[in-house]
Amino acid sequence: MARIWFEGLPDFSSLSGNIQGTLCLEADGDIRATDLRLFLHGTEKSQITRGSGKSRRVYSQTVPFLELASSFHDALHFKDADHIGPGNYRFPFRFDIPADAEPSLATTERPRTRGRLTAQPDGMFVEYELEAKLEVPWWIDPIDREVVPVYSPRRVLGAVPPFQSPVGPDRPSFQIHVDAPMILPGSVVSGGFVIENPHLKELPQLTLTLLRHVEHHGGGASAVTESPQFATVAPLGARGPHYEGTFNIGAPNVAEATGPFTGQLYRTYWILRAVLDVSLGFNIQVDAVFAPT
Repeated sequence: MARIWFEGLPDFSSLSGNIQGTLCLEADGDIRATDLRLFLHGTEKSQITRGSGKSRRVYSQTVPFLELASSFHDALHFKDADHIGPGNYRFPFRFDIPADAEPSLATTERPRTRGRLTAQPDGMFVEYELEAKLEVPWWIDPIDREVVPVYSPRRVLGAVPPFQSPVGPDRPSFQIHVDAPMILPGSVVSGGFVIENPHLKELPQLTLTLLRHVEHHGGGASAVTESPQFATVAPLGARGPHYEGTFNIGAPNVAEATGPFTGQLYRTYWILRAVLDVSLGFNIQVDAVFAPT
């Protein structure tokens, strides 16, 4: 019986950095095998579902962009050409990540189990997956897999210039400004707003939402995902002619890619969305895209 597993993997790595750890092999007797190999796969994966029931169609596509491999054949104790002797083996390893590779991206949660019988969710994924494989002649190879996120060293959401809603003679309008010239994951998006309401319409609230917009493609189909989302609400609740205020939105240390970024299957960027609620009228929405810095 043989068992393989990983130890000492980092929680995440970065572009131009590396992934280091230890690959462990435990054998309580002779193992029929010809090699122990380790791979690092970098892949883009996109899935889109259309329809339901008999009309349900799943469109998916996978594009590999990185493939690194190592063999520990020379470090194993072979009793003959295809038998490894018993023992506990530990193999330190290191894979260097190219600076121009893609940062990790996950628009939804993926099940840990992989395979044709495991239902995969719709979404866009950029993954770096370690795969250890004990190669057994004419039999099923024992395999262990672990995903390690890889981020940009400068995980900058970007910058948002001041923006405003269209000004019309019969409706309210607003202006928004953001304090910081550059937004980092884990920081606070803060700024101020000014609302003009010349016709004294009832304005319940102004909602500001920080969200990531992902356009992805697969198998000829296209979809848009807008998540995660972090919002704050400024209550107004009156018919005043003029409003001023400030806002703060906490931006967690997001684990997804930042943008704008154009890959082979997707484009992603961050948006600051302002929605002014208007009673007995149309709400006013403006999306401001974070520009790269």
